[in-house]
Amino acid sequence: MKSRVWLLLLLAAVLLLLAVGSDDLANSLARLSTPSVAPAASDSSAAGSDGRTAHTSGNDADPAALASSPTAEAIEPFAPTVAAAAMPLLKFNAAQARVAMRQRWREQDCQMARLYSTPTFVQRREQEWRWLPPDLVEQERRAVAAALTRLTADCPGEITDKAQLIRRSQESQAVLAAARTAGDLYARMEPARRGRDTAELAAEARATMYDVVLSGDMEAIARLGRLDFLLQNDAGTQSIDMFVDGSSLWPMVACDLGMDCGPASRALDQACQQIGNGCGYPSLEALVRDRSPPWQYRLTDQRRREIVARIRSGRIAGMFEPAPPPQPPSDGRP
Repeated sequence: MKSRVWLLLLLAAVLLLLAVGSDDLANSLARLSTPSVAPAASDSSAAGSDGRTAHTSGNDADPAALASSPTAEAIEPFAPTVAAAAMPLLKFNAAQARVAMRQRWREQDCQMARLYSTPTFVQRREQEWRWLPPDLVEQERRAVAAALTRLTADCPGEITDKAQLIRRSQESQAVLAAARTAGDLYARMEPARRGRDTAELAAEARATMYDVVLSGDMEAIARLGRLDFLLQNDAGTQSIDMFVDGSSLWPMVACDLGMDCGPASRALDQACQQIGNGCGYPSLEALVRDRSPPWQYRLTDQRRREIVARIRSGRIAGMFEPAPPPQPPSDGRP
């Protein structure tokens, strides 16, 4: 059950990370979005009727220009001059929404990498290594450090100021909401849960999982564990899938479908940082096989092969539907 416990912890950490981040997205937000400006008073900094302030910065993006070059590299940073209360109403087209969500995922990955280097995680790793020979401990330390260096190589600066963290949280939620409105597939993978009916939420998550598989997007497929976990927990029934290593299943499926999971790959670097795992493996599959209980690896590998076979043969219909309830014996005995 180790994987399910850590998946819960990692999901909680991701939710926490939505409230923290870097100034990188803040520096590109105005150029990325097409703001729906709230009515402004004669002073450009005056608050509108809904409590927001009209955004009158000269750095507003030209939607046509952005649509013609919808890459993260095309977004130029700007000096943020708008107060927290002046958060614009964002409106994305499809290209803008995808750029924003890629940047959001990058921020989340960077924050997770920083989390892995905190004293708590470092101490837990050292405890796991205490019975290893000194030379193996040193190998593990070097491998972990090298993976962290690769994971954080392109990460923007970390925000520590409380006011900026609040601002960043507002921006992050505004970006996600605008991307959802634009119908972006990545944004749909983070469904709004507050006040939602469980059955409605599960149906939406299931539809999104089908669309992700059909998209052929390896990065999105590798991240399906979050929605898969949501479906299993909202189903209210127990099945053998509860014992599958959900944090490793979908990344390994993506590996089989073509994602790079070899030495120094991002998938392997991220997985090896988790408590109970280790770095320096030749592939993600080798890591999962070596670090999982044999019975759990067999279940995970079986499920993985079933999923890959169905995707490659085009038989994905019903793949994410809930399992039928068990039927009583034909002789009527309980």
